[in-house]
Amino acid sequence: MILTQVLKRLQLRKCQRVFLENLIGVMLAIPGRINYLNLARYSQRSEKSYRNGFERAVAWVVLNAELVSELQKAERMGKRLVLAVDGSFISKAGKHRPGLGNFWDSKVGKARRGLEVQTAALIDLEYRQALALEAKQTPELSSEDDSRVRHYAQHTVRVVTDLPAALRSQLLCVVVDGYYAKASFVKELRKNSLHVVGKLRVDANLRYLYQGAKSKKPGRPKRFAGKVDFKDFSRWQVVECTKTSTTYAATLYSVALGCELKVVIICYAATQQRKAHHEVLFSTDVAMNPLYIIACYRARFEIEFIFRDAKQFAGLEDCQSRSPEALAFHWNASLLTVNVARLQQRLASPKNDTFVFSMEDDKRRSFNTLLAQRIIDSLPLNLTFQNCLPFIHDTLLLGVKHPCYP
Repeated sequence: MILTQVLKRLQLRKCQRVFLENLIGVMLAIPGRINYLNLARYSQRSEKSYRNGFERAVAWVVLNAELVSELQKAERMGKRLVLAVDGSFISKAGKHRPGLGNFWDSKVGKARRGLEVQTAALIDLEYRQALALEAKQTPELSSEDDSRVRHYAQHTVRVVTDLPAALRSQLLCVVVDGYYAKASFVKELRKNSLHVVGKLRVDANLRYLYQGAKSKKPGRPKRFAGKVDFKDFSRWQVVECTKTSTTYAATLYSVALGCELKVVIICYAATQQRKAHHEVLFSTDVAMNPLYIIACYRARFEIEFIFRDAKQFAGLEDCQSRSPEALAFHWNASLLTVNVARLQQRLASPKNDTFVFSMEDDKRRSFNTLLAQRIIDSLPLNLTFQNCLPFIHDTLLLGVKHPCYP
C-alpha cells in the first residue's frame, strides 16, 4: 500500500504508523458500518485497541499533503491548486454529544439537531483531483453567524499555515460557497495574504468605482459612481457569449464585505425548465482573469464528492464515541481512507486516460483481498498471499465495475 511508504517519511512512532496502516486497510475492507466493534471483527486487533488508538493526535494536514505530493510526482495531479472549504452535517442522536447543536443540513434544506464537520481540501484545476486535508468539528456557539464564521476562518488559516512550503506556494486562492461571503471570513483571510473566490447573493449590494477626474473642491474625493443594477450591464466588460449564457466582469466595491472585488456575472437565458437567471461570483484578487474565477469556483464542487464517498463508504457518520478527540480522529481517518483509495486508483490508471474514481470498487476489491488473505492464512500449507496472487487476481476483482489495477 502506498500509505506505508508515506507514513515512513513522517515523524511518527512505529506503533502509530502500524496502527494507521492497519486501520485504513480495515476501513477500506469493511462492507458495513465502521465502528469500534466492526473494526475488531474484521481485524486481529481488539475493540479496546481501536478505542485507545483513536485518542492519539495525528498531524493530518502533513499526512494528506504527502499524498498530494505523491500524485504530483507521478504527474497525476496538477500544480495549480485551490483550497476548498466547506462544512458537512453529521446526523447524531442523543443529548450528550460534544458540540451538539443546530446546523444546516442541505439534504432536507433546513437546520437540524446534530454535528457539523468543517473540511478543507486541495483541488487541482488541471485534473480536478480533490484530496481532503483536515476535518475539524464546528463548535456549538451562542452567536451563531459571526462566531461560527470566525471559527471557519481561523481553521482555514491554520490549515494553510500547516501546509508544506512547496504546496503553499502552489495555492492560488481559497474557494467557498455563498455562506462564507461574510466580512469576518474574508477579512481574516486577507489579513493572512489569502485571496478568496466565492459566490454572492443575486441581489448583492455592489457599487461602481468612480474613474473620472478628481475635482479641486475640498473634502473627501468621490469614490463611487452609483449602485449596480443587475438589469443593466452597459458598464460591464463582456467576457464570453454563448447560446445559453453571457458572462460579464467588472471591478466593484462590495458594501457587505467592505472591499474591492473582481465580480463576474453569468446570465443564463430562459429555458423550458427554468426562467432566465444569473449567478454572481467574486474574487478578492481584482487582477484575476474572469474565466479563471469561474474555473476556480466550479472546481469547488469536487469537495462534495469527498463528503459523499466518506459518508457512503468510509463511515464518516458511524462514530459512536463521545470523546472530541475520538470524533476528530474518526472523521479524519474516514477522509484519509477516501484519499488513499483515490491515490491507489489514480496511480494505477494510465496517465492520459480519462480517470473515473469509484470508491465502491476499491471497497469491493479490498474486501475480496481481505477474505482471500484470511482463507490463505488458514490453510495448513506453506502458502503466502503474494505467492497466490497470480492465481487469484481475477477473484480479487469480483464485482468491480471499472478494473484499473494491473
